[in-house]
Order: sequence, then C-alpha cells, then structure tokens
Amino acid sequence: DVVSLLVGIYGSKEMFIKEYKEMLADRLLANPTYHAEREMQNLELLKTRFGDAALVHCEVMLQDIKDSKRVNSNVQQLKGDSRGPLGPIHPLVLSQHYWPPALSKADHPRFRLPAQLEDALAEYGNAYTKTKAKRSLQWQRAHGVVEIT
Repeated sequence: DVVSLLVGIYGSKEMFIKEYKEMLADRLLANPTYHAEREMQNLELLKTRFGDAALVHCEVMLQDIKDSKRVNSNVQQLKGDSRGPLGPIHPLVLSQHYWPPALSKADHPRFRLPAQLEDALAEYGNAYTKTKAKRSLQWQRAHGVVEIT
C-alpha cells in the first residue's frame, strides 16, 4: 500500500497530513488558474483512509480556490471594465486559519508595490466589500504571481 509506505516515511499520520497540506498549498498557489478537480479526487481517497476531520484544512483550501473563482467573477462584473491600466486582477481569497502559517505572516514593512498596483488592489477591495457585505480583504502583497505579456 503506497499510502502506508508514505506514512512510514514521514513517521506518523499527522506528519504525512501536515506535509500533504503544505504541498497542496504550494500547488494551489503556484498556479492561479489551477483546476482542483484532481486534488478533490485525491482528497476524497485520503479522507476514506484518515477520516474527514484529519483533512478538513485541505478541504477548506480547495473550497477557497473554487469560491475565489466565483467571487472574482462577481467582483469583475461589478467593476465593469475589469482590464484597468494593469489588466485584470484575479486574487485568491483564502481562509487564513486553514492555510499553512507561512501565508499568515505580515509583509515586510519596507515592501511596497507600485502606486498603480496599490490603486488597482484598493479598487478591487472596494468592489469585493460591496459583493461581500461586512467583509474586507487583507492583501498578502509578498505572495502572488504576476503575468507579464
């Protein structure tokens, strides 16, 4: 059994799940257009082995990716012309307490984005707040991917 072998390598079920969570987060964040269907299948198989409670963080992470695509579509419709001077912005809205702790760290205080990008983030944040009443975004400026064309 491959899963038993991997659990043996990591030393315990908890260490295996922790490492799986870290690797899943890396894969999901490395590719913003990632389609998580395959990961959902893998997660369902792991849940039959380890139980739902052990993998709830991973389930929330995958749901965040799915929800982000839907929320982004709603925000873009509200904004109208989504291109702006920098092109469209497609952030991932993550549930802070379910993703690996490294993502929760604050940006370095001297890390600054160009003013045009900060304005675009503020505009998106305002539109997000209009679609999600009583919610706002906390931007993780040091995490992300920029596509230059």
